[in-house]
Formats: sequence, structure tokens, C-alpha cells
Amino acid sequence: MWEKRYCKMGEQSIAEIANIGLPERRKSEAVSATLCPMRSFAIPSSKCYIPSALVPYCVGLCVMRFPILSTIIILFTTITISACLTVESKEYHIKLKTDHSGEATIRFINILSETDDSLDFSADDFKQLIDGYLNGAKLEKENPGFHNVRKRLYEQNGNLIGEVTFTFDSLSSVRIFKYDKDSPYMFFAGNPVTSELVVESNGYIGEQWMPIVFWPKDAQELYLKTRISSDAIYRKSLLKHFQAWKTAQLKQKKQ
Repeated sequence: MWEKRYCKMGEQSIAEIANIGLPERRKSEAVSATLCPMRSFAIPSSKCYIPSALVPYCVGLCVMRFPILSTIIILFTTITISACLTVESKEYHIKLKTDHSGEATIRFINILSETDDSLDFSADDFKQLIDGYLNGAKLEKENPGFHNVRKRLYEQNGNLIGEVTFTFDSLSSVRIFKYDKDSPYMFFAGNPVTSELVVESNGYIGEQWMPIVFWPKDAQELYLKTRISSDAIYRKSLLKHFQAWKTAQLKQKKQ
């Protein structure tokens, strides 16, 4: 829609100007537990990504040069600057049957709202958590291998916990790999998309240069705990939003 030449000041693009002296911003990521909208303002049909801290400056520049597009640009900026749902850590409890089907429980510990901006988006993120995940079918659509899904939210040790229990028909549904009947069960713990680091398991955790968890070939119960790494500047617990929502739910039932 817009060519990259529209994003230039002299010979230097806005993307280059915006990155001077600023830490690199990661693009949005998608996790079973951490699905995140865009953190940067992106010029459509270009590779010009602008850190949100400089959005007002960049919007002003584009509006001065293209007044006719001002309404569109401001609307686009409003839509794309948002926060992200994430968690502090996750626990996987997997029970296997001989045919490699089974049942699993994933616990999302300390559900948070995070953003690179100082604005508080936690209320919007909590609404996404309730409408999209707890009461909606977003989790099931993103994980078609999950069956008989049961979901709940609860408070524990001052944190908001999410718990998902489901059945599955194959190892791939729970990211477990086994190349033949005599090989160990394996879980790859170095996925850059999910930013998960294994910190605890009842299996054998490989070296840093081999981020794989191994279990014996005849194991029936697999357990691992991961920590979610993040470089977000602001992180806020959603516990207070959950407590207010739960109180409102109880009042509604009494009416």
C-alpha cells in the first residue's frame, strides 16, 4: 500500500532512526500460553518496524507529509499498540498409554500482562483471557490435538493460575517425539517462538547446547516445568482483575 520511500527522512529510513540507542524489540510471538498482539507500529507493505516509544513522533512525521492519511494512520496505531498475555512459568504433567495416547495437564503459573509501554493494558488482556480462552474456544482452535478440554482459573500463593486438562491421541499433540519403539521420549526445550527454558523435570535435561529433555522408552508419566523468558519493560499480574471478576460472578449467581 505504502512504499518504503514514504518512510524516509533524507537518506535514513524511520526504522533506522527509531533504532538508534534503543534495545531491539522482538516481534510478536504465539505460545499455547502466551499469544501476543503486535508490539511495534508497522508500515503496511514494508519492513519498517517502529518501536512503540517513537510512534507519536513517526505518526506526526507521516501526517505532516501526508495529511490525507492522518485518520487512517492514527486508527492503525490505536489498533496495533497493545500488550501481551504471558506467564511466569508452566508445568506439564503427561500420562501416557501404550498406544501413545494419554491425558495431560498444563498449569500456567502467574498469568501476567506485559508491554514495552508504560500504559496499563491489563484490563484488556484479562478480558481476552476470559472471553478468548476460558469461555471461548481459542485454545482448542490453536491446538486441534487437544480433546475433552477442561479449563479453570484460580488463585494460589498470591498468583493467578490457569489450568488446562485434556486428552490426546498422539505424542505430537504434546510436543513429545520418539523415533522408534526403542528410543527415549524426547521434548525439545529450545523453541525460540515460545521462549521457554526447562528448569525442572523427572527426565534427563540435556546440556545447554542440546536443549532436549529425555525420558526412558517405557516411561508412563512425564513431568517438566519451564520458565518463560521476557525482555518486556512492564509486567503486571492479572490476579486483581480475576478477584474482581470472581466477586461479580458470585453476585450475579445470587440474583
